Amino acid sequence: MNDEAILAREIEYIAPFDHVEEPAEDHKIRVAASLSHFSKQIEEIINAIDPVEIVRLGGAGNKCCNLAYGNVDSYIHPSPGLKNWDLCAPESLIKAMGGYSTNLYQERLTYPLEGDHKLKGLMLGRNPRMYALITKRMGQLLETMKTTVKL
Repeated sequence: MNDEAILAREIEYIAPFDHVEEPAEDHKIRVAASLSHFSKQIEEIINAIDPVEIVRLGGAGNKCCNLAYGNVDSYIHPSPGLKNWDLCAPESLIKAMGGYSTNLYQERLTYPLEGDHKLKGLMLGRNPRMYALITKRMGQLLETMKTTVKL
């Protein structure tokens, strides 16, 4: 992109997520999932929240951008692989917009300076109510994943 193209860009406002929006029980949840690290196990876990539409995208930041723009309702990564540096900035933006995030153990995400820099999976929702619908649909699977998915 040359200087002229950069200067011609327009600033675009992205509205925060609606905190009071209650998704319908039968809402088809659009989930951003990995393009290059997608497996049968990941597909089965995401399909547990049926009705669901899996939107395969590359890059953690890109998935969060699609969540911010409203192209997806959630970003779920139910496997190891994400590192702190993949998600610390995008997750902060989603949370600033009113999104909700945890690891697969439903613990707040942390970014320690020392030690292990891998996240224990990821569940991001566009607001706490969407997140709650996802965890409700997953039900017992969330507990089962603690022992069946190696994080």
